[in-house]
Amino acid sequence: MARQIESEAVKIPAKGLIVREPWVSALVDGRKKWELRGSKTAHRGSTAFIAAGSGLVLGEAILVDVVGPLDRDSLSGSKNLHLVDLDWETIALPYRATFAWVFENAVRYHRPIPYIHPRGAVIWVDLSKTAREVLADAGSGKTSVITAKASFLAKSGIR
Repeated sequence: MARQIESEAVKIPAKGLIVREPWVSALVDGRKKWELRGSKTAHRGSTAFIAAGSGLVLGEAILVDVVGPLDRDSLSGSKNLHLVDLDWETIALPYRATFAWVFENAVRYHRPIPYIHPRGAVIWVDLSKTAREVLADAGSGKTSVITAKASFLAKSGIR
């Protein structure tokens, strides 16, 4: 199981990965080690997990490797890592080429941290230094989410 840390102590990673439920919860809880994707990524290191459509960062882990492309046998034999319980022998593969993004050392934040979702972001969100400072303030309870968002928008010049 993943450790849980207080939001006040969090230094949010610069990159956030958008993941749908129930997979994002399984990742931050450390039950899911592989996130299946249709491409490789060059990114390695600390990665924040964003619950799709929520405006919240739930936790983080370290992206240590990318494995693939995976075939049916590999997907079938690694259900304990990706948690997708399908009949991989008969079902269509999820992507033309399927890759496993491998995560370790998952952490769930004690309290989810709000962030500003940029228009058009579907896989990655750049949680820039300014945004991370504002997020840390919002997560610590020092300011409200609305105040944090307004502060971020003012600092970044977004209207």
